[in-house]
Amino acid sequence: MPNKKRISKTLTVKDENVPTRNSRGRIREEGASFPAPPFLSTLPADYIEVLAGLKRQIAAAQTRAALSVNRGVIALYWHVGGTIAIRQTISGWGDAVVERLAHDLRRAFPGLEGFSPRNIWRMRAFFLAWSGVSKKLTQAVSETKIRIASKKLPQHQVRYYA
Repeated sequence: MPNKKRISKTLTVKDENVPTRNSRGRIREEGASFPAPPFLSTLPADYIEVLAGLKRQIAAAQTRAALSVNRGVIALYWHVGGTIAIRQTISGWGDAVVERLAHDLRRAFPGLEGFSPRNIWRMRAFFLAWSGVSKKLTQAVSETKIRIASKKLPQHQVRYYA
C-alpha cells in the first residue's frame, strides 16, 4: 500500500509550468500516462508535409526489408535444395535422410515454419529446376521489345512501347 500512496501523490501533483491536456485513457499506477495528441491547428505549418515524407520513408523501408527477407529466404531454400541434391548424388541420400533432416530442423527451430519433408523435397525440386538456367535472366522489358520488333509494327508504335 505505501507504493500506491506514493504513486497517487505523484499523480495528483501538478506542475504549474506544464500545460495540462486531456488524456486518451487512464493514468497507470506506475505513472505512465497517454495524453491526447495536440490539435493539428496548433502544430507548425509544414507538419503535414513532414509527416507525409516520413510515412513515405517508413513505407519504403518496410518494402525494402520485405524484399530483402524474401531474397534471403529464396537463397536459403536454394541452398537447402542444392545440399539435398548434391548429397543424393554423392552420398546416396534417400527418403529416410530427408525425413530425419526435416524432423531435426523443425526441432532446432520450433518457431520457424516451412521445413516439413514435403517442403524440403520442394526446395530440392526448386534447385534442380533452376540450377541449369543461366544466372543472368533477361528482363521482361527487353523481351517485350523483342516481341514488338518481331511483329514489324510501324515505327511510331514501336517507340510507344519502348
